[in-house]
Amino acid sequence: MTAPAPGPSGPRLPRRSRAGFRLAFTLAARNARRAPGRSFLIAVLVALPVIGLAGAATVGLSMVGSPAQTAQAQLGHMAASMQMMSNHVRQTATSAYPDGYGELTPTDPTTWLPSDWRVVPISPTGVYLRTAHGVAEISATAGRSWDPAFRGRFDLLSGHAPRGAVEILASPSALARLGARVGDTVRTPDATSYRIVGTMLDRTSDPRTPTVFGGRTAFSGLGPDPTLWTYYLAGPAVTLADIHDFNRHGAFVLSLAATAPYTSADLFSAADGIIWSYAAMIGMVGGFMLFEVALLAGAGFLVGARQEQRALAVLASVGADRRLLSRSVAVGGIVIGALGALGGITIGVGLAAIYMAVSRTGSTMQYYTFGVSPVALGLIALVAVFASWIAAAVPGRTASRFDVVSALRGARRPPRPSRLAPALGVVVMLVGIGIAVVGGILTLVLQRAGDWRLGWLGPTLIAVGSIVLELGAILGVPVLLRAVARLGARNASARMATRDLARNSARAVPAVAAVMSTIFVAAFLMAALSGGERQSEASYLYQAPLGDVAVSFSVPDPAQPLTDVSSYRATLERVLGVRSVRTIEGRPRPARDTAATRRRRRRRARPWRPSGRMPPHVTA
Repeated sequence: MTAPAPGPSGPRLPRRSRAGFRLAFTLAARNARRAPGRSFLIAVLVALPVIGLAGAATVGLSMVGSPAQTAQAQLGHMAASMQMMSNHVRQTATSAYPDGYGELTPTDPTTWLPSDWRVVPISPTGVYLRTAHGVAEISATAGRSWDPAFRGRFDLLSGHAPRGAVEILASPSALARLGARVGDTVRTPDATSYRIVGTMLDRTSDPRTPTVFGGRTAFSGLGPDPTLWTYYLAGPAVTLADIHDFNRHGAFVLSLAATAPYTSADLFSAADGIIWSYAAMIGMVGGFMLFEVALLAGAGFLVGARQEQRALAVLASVGADRRLLSRSVAVGGIVIGALGALGGITIGVGLAAIYMAVSRTGSTMQYYTFGVSPVALGLIALVAVFASWIAAAVPGRTASRFDVVSALRGARRPPRPSRLAPALGVVVMLVGIGIAVVGGILTLVLQRAGDWRLGWLGPTLIAVGSIVLELGAILGVPVLLRAVARLGARNASARMATRDLARNSARAVPAVAAVMSTIFVAAFLMAALSGGERQSEASYLYQAPLGDVAVSFSVPDPAQPLTDVSSYRATLERVLGVRSVRTIEGRPRPARDTAATRRRRRRRARPWRPSGRMPPHVTA
């Protein structure tokens, strides 16, 4: 005889209504308050990887500026800058690439630019100057960098602008490096003298880098080649139509007005896709951290579900079905995960602000802004809550399958081992190995092809395959534990421990999996770092035989002999402690202007005209 089904007025709780979710949230909050220590520990486990990911995302996004921010930092109050190429250029407001048709001879823009703009050429270079302790190579900037339109890019701190080729400005760090003050004279090794007439800073570089600033002809080694100079335009705004006109002359243009609408960072154009490779690496490490947290938090939720089994049995005795019991445990993962994610994001962003304040050098291109991205932080929080929910869902599903009468009496039985799990684990492991192998092959192919835009795909597949592989191994851990328990041990305590682990695999498997994931991440990082070091060693180009030191000197004029060689030899012997010094001097061979050479030049300059016979290297 069967009992009649409960009627509408019977003790039956709602399954899919809002009341069911509200009841689940109420039970989850009550269980969290009843065990504050366990809830706090699980929230801390969730918050730890969130702190690292939120801090890294904030610092990383702060270092990537939008096109408008980049143009503002590089141009100051200039309208635009131009770099001359050797062929035609096609350009949008934020990116450019060579057109591929027609070669050009780069020309000075002052010969074809309209008179609306004033052109200021600037070029970075270097100069050797004598200091109190010897000779040092100092970064130099040639050109009128003190122009008022550069305000915000170059700032004159003190003194006045140079009035000739023998006067220069110096950064405060250059004065300290040279051991000089404003008004002093510094000299190069070939006795060229410069008088320091003021101090200046380049806001786009590290202020700790010694730099000197002079006129266009102040430093040797810079010729009239237009490709060596960056031409800044002061005057009216440079529109996109003007940019296209300049492109026909082979000029790549960065315009302040054209980039003004682009205020969000374009990661692909800003970093050529390389940032996505770092993002994939950080995502892989963060994914394993969250995976490990899910395993450890799962053990905590399992312990809580076991402790709340009597309360769940009381709930089942008044009409709650398995779905509601499982949901009441799983919702606890959402509640605790949300608290841990919120605390982790708050602490991570705070630590990122402290790190940026401590590491800031003063360069406008180091940190463009405080890059708090709600989308990135929301995605990190969503993943953390999802991991916490998964960690609670599995114990919740297990906790819903129990004998209500035995639970009310306080009797607990170990769960029965599954026979399907080991076979499924082997299949999952094979799938994970296949995904990881495909990711490794794809990484090698893309690295050799030099395609950085898809460089994130290979590491992502390796990470996904490794996680799938570990999931398959986790499914087989209970079988391994039972095998170890059957083997037994001579020591009674060891035998009891192995049998306890085998009978309570739901508690032992997360700990084993956490150790596995930790070892995997450590092994992966060591392999990646050692592989990069090995690749650097294999591709290193030696400038001299091992055990020798090579020092190069050059002179601006090839016809001028290298002077003062004996002092260089003495300095090398004294500073480096070498036993012998050999000097090798090379000079370019002058080209002979003979009749045969002139005929060859005329033949190369003559245009090819089609005839009835095709050239041997062309097929019809």
